[in-house]
Amino acid sequence: MNRKERRQQNKMRRKSGGPKPDAVPFMDSALEFLQSGRLDHAVDYYQRALEIDPRHAPAHNNLAVTLMQLGRTDEAIQHLRRALKINPKYTEAHSNLGDALMAAGDAPGAVGAYERALKSHPDDPETLSSLGSALASLGRLEDAIVRFRRALEINPNDPVILTNLAIALDGKDQLSQSKDAFEAALAFDSNDAKIHHNYGILLQKMGDLGGAKLALEEALRLNPKSPDVLLSLASVLFAMADAEAAIKTLYAAIEIDPLYTGAHEAMDLMVWDSGDKSRLCQSFIRATEILPQSSAAQRNLGQALVSYDRFDEAETALAKALELDANDAGVHHQLGRLYEKRGEFDRAIAEHEEAVRLNPNNSFHYESFGYTLSKAGDFKRAVDVLMKAHQLNPKLSSIMGALTIAMNEVRDPRVSDFVDCEKFITLRSIEVPDGFDTLDAFNDALHKDVEKMHTERPEPPGQTMRGGTQNYDNLFANPNGTAAALKEKISKALGDYIASLKHDPDHPFLRNLNPEYQYTGVWSTILTGAGYDGAHTHSMGWISGVYYVKMPDIAEEKWAAGKGCIQFGEPPTEFVSERNQAQRLVRPQAGMAVFFPSYYWHGVRPFEDEGTRHAIAFDVR
Repeated sequence: MNRKERRQQNKMRRKSGGPKPDAVPFMDSALEFLQSGRLDHAVDYYQRALEIDPRHAPAHNNLAVTLMQLGRTDEAIQHLRRALKINPKYTEAHSNLGDALMAAGDAPGAVGAYERALKSHPDDPETLSSLGSALASLGRLEDAIVRFRRALEINPNDPVILTNLAIALDGKDQLSQSKDAFEAALAFDSNDAKIHHNYGILLQKMGDLGGAKLALEEALRLNPKSPDVLLSLASVLFAMADAEAAIKTLYAAIEIDPLYTGAHEAMDLMVWDSGDKSRLCQSFIRATEILPQSSAAQRNLGQALVSYDRFDEAETALAKALELDANDAGVHHQLGRLYEKRGEFDRAIAEHEEAVRLNPNNSFHYESFGYTLSKAGDFKRAVDVLMKAHQLNPKLSSIMGALTIAMNEVRDPRVSDFVDCEKFITLRSIEVPDGFDTLDAFNDALHKDVEKMHTERPEPPGQTMRGGTQNYDNLFANPNGTAAALKEKISKALGDYIASLKHDPDHPFLRNLNPEYQYTGVWSTILTGAGYDGAHTHSMGWISGVYYVKMPDIAEEKWAAGKGCIQFGEPPTEFVSERNQAQRLVRPQAGMAVFFPSYYWHGVRPFEDEGTRHAIAFDVR
């Protein structure tokens, strides 16, 4: 029995004035079965007790805890709600309901349940910690940290709470405090592989690759069959410039879990970076050898091959997947992508229709379907399909970007709610950082520092940038020097911008208002000559932005013609039309930051002159 299961059992109570006498033996037997791990028998006996006394709240609660351990979350929620209808002040049931709702993916509902539990027991450390975890999952890290710290005041030696605090502090980029919390957790429980794993991830973020490697190796010693730990270790080895060891480690992860797409994707990125593209997709092929009867393995291989435009091989893999499972919605989804790329729109649409029929709640399937309909020129239907995708996944920028293209083409009046370039694109100059007399002096120093991080490594697959270089690391993950100074000033300007916005639950951008944002990516791009960046959106962000470090010396008439400018509103070339074109051009200036909704189409136009254009882009969520 793991720690979580023990906690759940500890939360089971029998209130005074217990069940009817005839139900008592069933309750006692159920508890014995539960404690011995015979969960199905426990469920049976709790149900028998409820047949005798259907209004006994603790029986509903205890049955729900048992069902949770069996993964029957929906049934557990039903019984907990019945327990609370019988006894609205039943603290343990409120807390258990929070656990069940979290397992069901309803974090807002879980927050409410935990808060109701705390009304009668405000100093329960487990419930405080659970509330903190629910708040953290909603991005409310400051609130989460307050709950974790309060829980630790009551129970300072709990490694689970310390670990939760450490992860939340990491999310707020309070790395040294996070490190202290992880080390305190390890002092109380040095045999928990998950703590070592998360500690290793933090140390890598802090730039301590040697320490990260040791922590992850210890996590692997404690849990040698964890593909997640192997993936993290491979990331560290790759950062230590030992690509072959990293790839070997990823293969070990795939031998354990051949369907672990994270390991496969990391493998292909490392192979791509090495320049040996002949090794792409080899790990996916290995997965089909390990699991020859797996539709998912063939589907994953087909998906990878489609991404690299290896269409004939992809079609073969996907056909094999369908032979194994004709009702695999993901296979039909990938066939839709394949036929769309080939321009066979009728076949593509038929496959997309089958994918959403088989899996009607998958936003990515609807997104791909809508994209294909737009490529085929059926923008009216594309709006309907993409709106469904948006309803299923209202935060995903790529869906909203695709939706605005179709809306513009059919003159859907709702598009004005999605895109208002004058209102939501803002230009701000940052304050001069301490230690510098002018922004020019700061930008010169920043350019010299960050330029050293650029290499001639190949552009990542799917990258829209051409004619330049980009660094791979998150510049704000563990910044120092000029990067730390830039983060401070960008955060101040970004905070002012967010403070100027007003939450609107019906607005696609304003409904996600988050003053407690976190940076999900920060990268540097240096373009020269005819370098440019094609139209794109940022799927990892709510707000995106760019800070201009260095600009080329271009004649005024060329700036006026849009050379070197960032454009907003113009989609990828295949969708540019009279109704889909640039809505706003912004001339970049060193020292200026531009903030905008992440789903706005944008790109950088080539300046076709000598010189350097250095910008630092970022996403927050």
